[in-house]
Amino acid sequence: MDCYDSREFSISNYCIENEILHNLTLELNTTCNLDCIHCYIPEKTNHGLGTQTILDIVDQANDMGVLNVILTGGEIFLRSDLLAIISYIRKKYMRVFLITNGTLLNLDIIEQLQALSIAELGISLYSTNRSIHDQITTKVGSYDETVFAIKSALRKGLRVAIKTAVMTTNSRYIPELKVFCDEHGIEPELACFITSKNNRDHSPRRFQVTDRHDMLSFLMCTLNKRSFLKELRGRDLESNPCSYCKNSLYIDSNGNVFPCNSFLVKVGNVLEDSLRAIWEGSAVLKAIQATKYSDIEGCPECSLAPYCSFCPGFSYLEYNDYLFCSDEHKSYIQCRKDYHNLILEGII
Repeated sequence: MDCYDSREFSISNYCIENEILHNLTLELNTTCNLDCIHCYIPEKTNHGLGTQTILDIVDQANDMGVLNVILTGGEIFLRSDLLAIISYIRKKYMRVFLITNGTLLNLDIIEQLQALSIAELGISLYSTNRSIHDQITTKVGSYDETVFAIKSALRKGLRVAIKTAVMTTNSRYIPELKVFCDEHGIEPELACFITSKNNRDHSPRRFQVTDRHDMLSFLMCTLNKRSFLKELRGRDLESNPCSYCKNSLYIDSNGNVFPCNSFLVKVGNVLEDSLRAIWEGSAVLKAIQATKYSDIEGCPECSLAPYCSFCPGFSYLEYNDYLFCSDEHKSYIQCRKDYHNLILEGII
């Protein structure tokens, strides 16, 4: 969830500063009707926690003042109780964000989502080239099903977010995807890091864009110059590398709790302890929240700091050390610096 209106963003910042749980992501299952080539889920066999357990977690989150609930999978629409879960969350006046591949959506479901006033429908679209999208999902016809869901949801007035993993397979098709998004009034959410599977199987990493020219082309295509320049700032070495861990939690389909779905350091399990006990009492979580940039070797003297977008979760998954800054990450940040210099030189 990267997009907030100004009021919501202020609430989010307040929660970060005061370590108040604001966002809760629930992995409802790992089962999926697609088999995407870059997927980070190693075993697509977990049907998730029972309905009542999920509703109990929602109650706990509501008691703690959580505002945003993100439902993800697997493919969440494989759960027959999904709409009941969404309805229960909305009755608590909590905002619901959905992440789906869109292929199982029909007009009836979309109308029900409209009636439930969900905050956002996040749909994975990898290319506007039908064959490229289907190649990534490994299902012929998935492109047509996904685009149908996107256009139908937009016609019903739902807020749609297009989520795209950028990899070697689709990187050169991103300009066309952006045109599609512009035509439909959508700001695409583009992720340029392909992570290993959650069990540290590194096979999906073969799809990572590593060529500097290709990465720079990606940045030039996707970054807004004005927003990027405003984003650049000096590094506060006493700040936390992951502000998300100070206002958010992620619960997987076994009840394990992590800072987020990209930061898989286990901090508890909701089947063993309450959500509040984990948030307020987990020693592991407190250590993560207390981490500073100055704890990362080489960070204080790094000349790339103003351009940095360091993710401790990525480092932990890839290198088993969330305070490790890899050469691969530095190469990406160097590309961000090069992009900045091209702006200053008036080349772009």
